[in-house]
Amino acid sequence: MGHGHFDRLTLSVYDHGNEIIPDYGAARFLNIETKRGGRYLPENKTYAQHTIAHGAVVLDQKSQYKGNVKYSEEHVSQLVKNDMSNDRLQVTIAADTMAYDGSKLSRSITMVNDADITNRPFIIDLYHVDSNTGHQMDLNYPFFGDIIDTQFDYNRPVNKTVLGTDNGYNHLEVLAKGSPKPNSTNSQFTFLQAQRFYSITSVTDPSTELFITQTGANDPEFNLNLQRQYLIRQPSGSKNHTL
Repeated sequence: MGHGHFDRLTLSVYDHGNEIIPDYGAARFLNIETKRGGRYLPENKTYAQHTIAHGAVVLDQKSQYKGNVKYSEEHVSQLVKNDMSNDRLQVTIAADTMAYDGSKLSRSITMVNDADITNRPFIIDLYHVDSNTGHQMDLNYPFFGDIIDTQFDYNRPVNKTVLGTDNGYNHLEVLAKGSPKPNSTNSQFTFLQAQRFYSITSVTDPSTELFITQTGANDPEFNLNLQRQYLIRQPSGSKNHTL
């Protein structure tokens, strides 16, 4: 890890020089004296370090490695495969068996750029969890841009709702909560960034819960960057699942 953030097996996406699926980074305003002298802000520990601030799976709303920096630095993830030899099909696979006790995480990211298939590159992202016991599984996709369309049903809360109570969840306001359409096997979320449309299409089932969230909850000094997230949740009880 080495930088104090619990973000193993995360994903960032760039396109034409624009950050599309971002990594939150640190909570500080470097050299801005009015923001506590430009030092790291309290929200660096309460949000930016936690797994939910990054594009990785979270089990039971707890950060990887029990949120312990020293423990996390004793272990490394394993690179299973990295093949960049073919411009039309590039694959990276990595795994981690220590982020959560009794669970193996693996992520396969494939970028397809084949003119015979599509006129635009696309990414196949497979995040697999194999666990001894059942867990709630959250896969978070931070994004920049404007929400354009959803291929799932959702409701927007009347009153302000926070996604959780700690481990970074306490800083995420729920903008919408949804579920897959009846008899549907996938759900799609589309947003606009830098004059391009991007869609995230996920395999879902009737138990899947879908959230659109935004940073800013429990942030009285406006220290957090405003960022939205699309979160896919498999409820408690899932042992062996691919998101």
